[in-house]
Amino acid sequence: MSEALAGKYATERSQRELVREVLDRAETRSMASRMGLDIEQAQSAVATLGGQELERLAQQAGAVQSAALAGGANTIVISVSTLLRLLIIVILLAS
Repeated sequence: MSEALAGKYATERSQRELVREVLDRAETRSMASRMGLDIEQAQSAVATLGGQELERLAQQAGAVQSAALAGGANTIVISVSTLLRLLIIVILLAS
């Protein structure tokens, strides 16, 4: 049982890190600024996520990173927009 909990903890930790890495991207910060979003508040809100919410955001963050590696600028904008919308909801729920 402790191994299962440790595995879940490690998975959630890596998912949070993935989301935070995308939030640290210049494109994300620029878009957040244009949308009037406080990226630091979004970063803090990531710590409150778990379960399916975190998994969904991590999937979106993974898509953003994959698109960045593939050089797809249009895909990055769409994925970052989606990620930011989800984070806005998280921030509002965490408030």
